[in-house]
Amino acid sequence: MSATTEECWKKACKAVREQFEIDNLLPEQENALREFLGGQNIFVNLPTGYGKSLIFHCLSIAADALFEKPRGSSVLVVISPLRSLMEDLIRHVNNMGVPPIATTDEEDVEIIQQVMNGNNVLVYGSPECLLSSEPGRSIFDCQSFKEMLIGVAIDKSYCITQWYV
Repeated sequence: MSATTEECWKKACKAVREQFEIDNLLPEQENALREFLGGQNIFVNLPTGYGKSLIFHCLSIAADALFEKPRGSSVLVVISPLRSLMEDLIRHVNNMGVPPIATTDEEDVEIIQQVMNGNNVLVYGSPECLLSSEPGRSIFDCQSFKEMLIGVAIDKSYCITQWYV
């Protein structure tokens, strides 16, 4: 990694630490961020309570800092089969100053439009909403949204019995 890239990486980690008010990322968290932001697909399997959710919560913040883009330019979609978990995570990241949104009702066109407008750096959605409904799939056809999208994370993938693709 070049000195400039390493400096940008340190800046990205600092932005994450400040946003989430943590002293340091754990080595596995930092490695996952580094790999993902380096263009790799990643799979994270860590024990309960280790901080897996923090990895996808901070990806857009780290991406904006690393690639020197204005804050809020990068969006991550998180597909989660558990509505109650989504609600808990949204409350948590919203309290940390990260603007999330959840789309769990495939008929809620207003929420779908807000997602496409890119006002939220974290977009949570159920597999049914984002993958099996026309309004949900239309999010991924929106050019301005695709330009902001940095990735898709699957949370609790072992709970998804049918993938709707």
